[in-house]
Amino acid sequence: MKKYQHLIKYLYFGLGAASLGWIIVGSVDFFTQIYSSGKLWRFELYVCLFLMPLNWSLEAIKIQFLSKNKIGFGESITAVCKGMSFSFFIPFGLGTIVGRSVQQNRDKALLMAQISLLSSFVQSVVSISFGLYFLQSLMMDIQDTRLQNVRIMAIVSLLVLLLLFGLMLKYFPKLSQWMKSKVETYWMKQSLKFNEFSTVEILILFGISIIRYTVYVFQFVILLYLFEKLDISLMISVVCIIYLLQSILYLPSSINALARGGILALILSYFSLPKDNAMGISWTLFWINIAIPTIIGFYYLIRDSSYFLNLKIKT
Repeated sequence: MKKYQHLIKYLYFGLGAASLGWIIVGSVDFFTQIYSSGKLWRFELYVCLFLMPLNWSLEAIKIQFLSKNKIGFGESITAVCKGMSFSFFIPFGLGTIVGRSVQQNRDKALLMAQISLLSSFVQSVVSISFGLYFLQSLMMDIQDTRLQNVRIMAIVSLLVLLLLFGLMLKYFPKLSQWMKSKVETYWMKQSLKFNEFSTVEILILFGISIIRYTVYVFQFVILLYLFEKLDISLMISVVCIIYLLQSILYLPSSINALARGGILALILSYFSLPKDNAMGISWTLFWINIAIPTIIGFYYLIRDSSYFLNLKIKT
């Protein structure tokens, strides 16, 4: 058992070290640029930084709320950071679900997976819906086949998400019984319970998701203003379209900075605006919203690896 504990710890430590190394190497040029420009000490940057805990706390509140307080806020925020660590390597949102569930007690692991999946669906629906609205406004002024393709992809993605969301809610009792039988083969016979959610709870989940969406859009807008000082309505449009594209391109967070920077440069080009700072803006947001929680998450994974592995082996 101790052998497995040490192996898991070494694995998490290795992944954490690799993540930190990748982040540092990729950020050297960016930090040199932002430091020399004097933007590192600007007030807007620290507003954006202080919004990061609010952003991820709202995600933790969703977990606590949907679990009906079976999972406390402290456990939820720790799970969110662990999910960020796994999603650094694993795309399609699977990293988030695995990371949040892997170090939970047996009676909470399946519940955490259920909640994470439901929360991810709703957050994606919110991002795609708002993004489509602003994309449609952009397409009224700019005719481009690439924008048409993005619009089609977004609509298809939204319809698929809504269909899966509806099926999951309608057929969840039957699905939960099948999943319980599969999970119990690993976790042994026990009482595993899923939560079922009312319409009011789903509406509240959408409300929290919209508030969280507003927070991370506002973060991006602040950084755009710091670097470019564009018109506020234009900045909101650009940011919402970027998050639309991110929601339909399920990438691991390790390449989020590169992808977001490329998307930002493309969108700015439609408005004939300078795109020199696109990567700087993207890397800044990457550090604030992804890199810091990822590093914290690996700390929690390493810290808790012995306890949870020991608990599962004993039982």
